Formats: sequence, C-alpha cells, structure tokens
Amino acid sequence: MRIRSLALYIPILLLLNACNGTRTPSQQPCPTKVAIAPEPVHHNPSPPVIVKVRGPDKVSPGERFSLEVDIEVKPTSEPLSLRVRLPAGVTLVDGVTEETLAASPRILRTLQLQIGEIPKEDLHVEVVQRGPNWGARATASYRFGRPEPTLPQADALGVRRPGIPGAAIPITPR
Repeated sequence: MRIRSLALYIPILLLLNACNGTRTPSQQPCPTKVAIAPEPVHHNPSPPVIVKVRGPDKVSPGERFSLEVDIEVKPTSEPLSLRVRLPAGVTLVDGVTEETLAASPRILRTLQLQIGEIPKEDLHVEVVQRGPNWGARATASYRFGRPEPTLPQADALGVRRPGIPGAAIPITPR
C-alpha cells in the first residue's frame, strides 16, 4: 500500500524539486499556475421526435371537437409516418389517421372528432421516423377528460396488490 502511495507522489515531488529556484539562465522560469484540463462537455440528449396532443380538458357525449397534433423534429431529411388510433365510439370527421409527412422542424395537424359517449380507452398518436441506420418513435395520448391513471398507494397496513390474492406486503418505516 505504501509503494502505491509513494508512486502517486513522485511526479509531484519531481515537479516541486524542478521549481526550487536553482536554475541556469537557459532554463525557463517555473510556472506559477498549473494548467487544468478542461472538463468534457456533456450534452443533454433530446429525443429526435417529440409529439404532443392538445384538446379540450373535458368533452361531453355527442360533442364535436378539435385535437391538435404538434410534432417537433430535429433537422433531418427523413420523412415521418403519422398514425392515429381511434378508440371505439370515436368518429374522425376531418383529418386522416395515417399520413407520411415531409421532415420539417415543426408540424401541426388538426383532427375533428365526434364522440357518442366518453370512450374507455385513449386516442393514441404515433410518429415514426427511420434513417439508414437509426429509427425514432414518439407517442402521445388523449384521455377525453378522464383522469390520469395512478399507482396504488401504501396504507398503514401495507400495499394491496390488485388482482393478486394474498396478504398485504408489510411496509417497515425507515
């Protein structure tokens, strides 16, 4: 262990000894600052394709309304494939459910929908882009005003696992 520690300090000792003030006129003065290598730049990767679906917060049975599909694309020349999957009970009045789009930094599409009753499933939008050696896929959903699903919450007795028979899983406080 001591040999390893000594091996770490030898270069530092040599540097300090070289700058002890005993130099000949041909030698350069010792530097007063030590150059520090720059930190590597870490890029925050962002997805090549982002899709968002915007519509009314709540809809009523029999209502006709618009959804806006907003697609953001990193610059590339590859075309995109847009696919909209409608749940049962939803009718597309205006717009298309499948389309090939030319690449552009931002693409907006509007869909006119008519619903008979509030669907139990979501409307799903999928955008796919493929290059020679890569591919990207983005999805978004519209819930027709239904609340977002949540995970089961712990109670004082433990966590109940829906659909799995048996006792609760005990939770020990930390």
